[in-house]
Amino acid sequence: MQIPRVIGHEISGTIVEVGKESGNWKVGDRIVSDTYLGCGKCYFCQIGKFNLCDNRQGLGSNIDGGMAEYVAIHVTNLFRLPSNVSLEVGAVLEPFGVSMHAFEQSGFKAGDKVLILGPGPIGLGLLMIARTSGSSKVFITGLGLDQLRLKKAKELGADAVINIEAEDPVNHVMDDTQGKGVDLVFICAGGKGVLMQATKMVRKGGTVMVLGLFHGEVDFDPTLMVEKELIFKSSWRRTPETWHRILDLVGNGTVNLKEIVSHTIPLQEIERGFQLIRKGEALKVVVTP
Repeated sequence: MQIPRVIGHEISGTIVEVGKESGNWKVGDRIVSDTYLGCGKCYFCQIGKFNLCDNRQGLGSNIDGGMAEYVAIHVTNLFRLPSNVSLEVGAVLEPFGVSMHAFEQSGFKAGDKVLILGPGPIGLGLLMIARTSGSSKVFITGLGLDQLRLKKAKELGADAVINIEAEDPVNHVMDDTQGKGVDLVFICAGGKGVLMQATKMVRKGGTVMVLGLFHGEVDFDPTLMVEKELIFKSSWRRTPETWHRILDLVGNGTVNLKEIVSHTIPLQEIERGFQLIRKGEALKVVVTP
């Protein structure tokens, strides 16, 4: 991130001014925006991997973002918000897109048993997608600080919620699956031992999907991955196709993202919003500038 910078990359809004090359976009249109969808010229954009663009300029990191009354966004990043979807819900579509892109990459099959490590907005998004896609069982883990999120996960249909500070998730999952393990693990929260945890709880020949970011030392033995013939995959951000899928799912009511919005606050109270998250007292805080 380049400082100073206006942060905020998960946004919705209404267009109040357009440039000369704005195409079909006009004042009054309700939009959601990607953080960056690529330059359209580099190798990765040319092969359709816009999320891996070499020249990306990230909203809220390289260019000023959405925690302000106005923000300037290139038309390439814009998508139309369905008329029946509120701006409040529109603001949480970006992280839901992260969930959807990971799910698209995972190779999920109807009937799969799924384990989600991390009950944040992205983990809860994966839970909702897995449930609507025919998962036979969904486990989700979290910390003691995540009690509110784990409670919401249960309400959203998780078969088992596991506080890893109170019980061993490996024993829980393996006992519940008669020692076989789950078909698919989504790692939504990076940590020192999480890769080993995932490797122990996925079945032989299963898939581990990594989308959480890791910081610091990582404890992992690749031998276990080889001996179980596991598939490891990763996922980064979203693609334009992802946006169209999630807009359809939310627009037709298949997924209700209002479920993960616990607070809506004005920009003037932004510090309170951050503290609510830090203390584990919020799911997703939406800021209205």
